[in-house]
Amino acid sequence: MRRTCFLFIYLICVCQSYSEIYFPEGTVWTEVTTNIMDDAYCDINTYEVGGDTVINETVYRKVLQNGTALYALREQDEKVYLMSLEQKQERLAYDFAWEVGKTLYFQFMEAAADEYEPMCALEEINHVQLMDGQFYDYTEGYIRGIGSECGIFQHMLLQPTNGNQIRLLCFSRNGTLIYKNGEYTDCASCEKVDTHLYAAERPFSVKFINNAFCFSFDEQRERHLIVYNSVGHEVFSCDIGAESFLPMNNLAKGVYHYRITGHEVYAGTFICL
Repeated sequence: MRRTCFLFIYLICVCQSYSEIYFPEGTVWTEVTTNIMDDAYCDINTYEVGGDTVINETVYRKVLQNGTALYALREQDEKVYLMSLEQKQERLAYDFAWEVGKTLYFQFMEAAADEYEPMCALEEINHVQLMDGQFYDYTEGYIRGIGSECGIFQHMLLQPTNGNQIRLLCFSRNGTLIYKNGEYTDCASCEKVDTHLYAAERPFSVKFINNAFCFSFDEQRERHLIVYNSVGHEVFSCDIGAESFLPMNNLAKGVYHYRITGHEVYAGTFICL
C-alpha cells in the first residue's frame, strides 16, 4: 500500500502595535541659556529621565532638572505627555506620528485640558544625520523622537522676556550621544567652537553668527558659495568675491552644509536658528 505524505507548514503571525520609547529612563540632555543683551551670560541646565512614579493610578517617568524632580512624562501612541509635579496636570508635549500634510499640535503647561496650539505643519519631512550615525526625520527646528532644538520642553512654558535664549546643547539616549549643538565645544560648558577653518597653506576665516556668514579672506578673489540642506539639496548660491558679510535670513531653521569654491575649496556645516 502506497502512502502519500503531506507536509503542512503553519505560519503563525503574532501582530502587535508597537510604539517606540523616545525618553527611556537614563535619557539625559543639557540646555544652554544665553542672553542677546549680555554676551558674557551663559547658564547650563541638565535634565535626566529618572525612575517611575504613579500619579492618579497612571505610571509616569520622572524628569529631573539639575537633580531635582520637576516633571513627569509618559508616552502613548507616538505622543509624549508632560506633567508638572506641582500642578499635577498632564499636557501634550509632542506628537511624533509624523506624515506629510499633518499639522502637529502641543499644549502649554498652563493651558486648559482641551486647548491645543499648532507646533508646525509638515509640508515636507527632511532627514538629518546625527551623532550616532543614524538619520532622523527633521522639520523647522524639530527632530522626530527628540524634540525642539530650542529646548526639549521649553515650548510648553512661558517664554522669557529678559533677552534669554535657550538652545538644546546635547541629547543622549541609552548612553549614546545623539545630538550635539555645533556651536559649543562640549555638552557641559559655555565655550564656543572656534569656527575658523584652515587651508593647507594659510588660514582663512568663515564664521556663521546671528544667521549671517562673516568672511575674512587673505586675498580678495572670485569665490562661489553654495548652501545645501541636511539632505544635500541646494537651497542657495551666490558669488562672494568681495563680500565680508552675508545675511541668510531666508533659510528655515535647521542644519545646513556649505561649500566655497575658487582658488581653494572649503566646506563646513552650520545651524540656522
